[in-house]
Amino acid sequence: VYDTYSISLFMSLFKFMDILGKKGCYRAALEYNKFLLKININDPTASMLCIDYNSISAKCSDYLVTFVQDFSRYIGNPKTSLYLLPNFTYSIALAKYYK
Repeated sequence: VYDTYSISLFMSLFKFMDILGKKGCYRAALEYNKFLLKININDPTASMLCIDYNSISAKCSDYLVTFVQDFSRYIGNPKTSLYLLPNFTYSIALAKYYK
């Protein structure tokens, strides 16, 4: 359960991350995306769905590949895989191509 202040903080950071991405500051948007995931792994703003776009745009394909491989171990559930999401499947293939 989140209070009003924490939800407004998450939404403000998410909107700022979105604006940074639209302005072409992809690396800064990626760092804000990482920060949003660090402060709450439950991801109330669904920033997990933006991390692949931000990392591909920032040309940090190594980070994306490592993140997807280590995510299920970090969560503690080995059956949870980001490979099941179509955007991550495509983004991983694109990141490996860029490497």
